[in-house]
Amino acid sequence: MTVVIIIAILLACLTTSGFNDHLKFTGHVGENVTLAFPLPSSVVDSVSLKRRNSPKFVFYYRDGHKTHRGDQDPQFIDRVISSCQPTNNTVLVTLLNVTKNDSGEYTVRVTSGGDNYRENMTLIITDAEHFGAVGVTVMEMMEKILVVFAVVVVLVVVVVMRRRIGGYVSKLFTRRACRPEDPHRQGPSVYQRVSGSNPTV
Repeated sequence: MTVVIIIAILLACLTTSGFNDHLKFTGHVGENVTLAFPLPSSVVDSVSLKRRNSPKFVFYYRDGHKTHRGDQDPQFIDRVISSCQPTNNTVLVTLLNVTKNDSGEYTVRVTSGGDNYRENMTLIITDAEHFGAVGVTVMEMMEKILVVFAVVVVLVVVVVMRRRIGGYVSKLFTRRACRPEDPHRQGPSVYQRVSGSNPTV
């Protein structure tokens, strides 16, 4: 039973939406991909987005000013549209005409009311024809396979445990049914019930 509980917890972790501290966005070559960053409040002092290990910004907004060309990664110049007015406590940044080179790890930093927040994100850009209209990425396929595998393992463990418990209960009742009665606890014999006396030899 302990094994079942542990596997159920692992399954719940797998089926939870991605990562709590790691966002993931996908798109196809040539599309415009909108990145949605949740905010702790509707007050935004600054927002910045950088590629991992890059000194340049993909985008930033600070004190009412947006990204200066000299501070922006050349790969993203004239390819970023942003809304710095939060909608439902979310900032939207759209990358135009994405390419496979845009795939990678990014970090978004937000300053809100004097508090600093940081969140990592992954952007995956693929060729649309590789996966058809459904657009399933390799990572998504792997996640689905892991979830299915975990479900199968849970079902197998449950079936095995039920069979073992059922077999144990069946053997227990069988042993009790076949156990000889204590002769000292037997009731009076037929002769005793009829005559009311002990039988003689």
